[in-house]
Amino acid sequence: MAQFYSDPARASCPHALPDAEVWYSEGEIDPETGEKTDAGWFYQFCFPGCTPDSDPYGPFATEQAAIEDCRENFAE
Repeated sequence: MAQFYSDPARASCPHALPDAEVWYSEGEIDPETGEKTDAGWFYQFCFPGCTPDSDPYGPFATEQAAIEDCRENFAE
């Protein structure tokens, strides 16, 4: 999993940590329906070493598309 800043301007702050992560999933089996979920790139909010602060968003076709969606939809 790759960590990134949802607000790229925070990357230059010496006290800020990445607040999101992005990863690729081949898809999983939904325990309720037994169907396989779509494969693709996902992101969620999470500080390094902590449990996620949100549900995953996705899937997206590329890693960059997932990061861009996060930055467009959750910009402060």
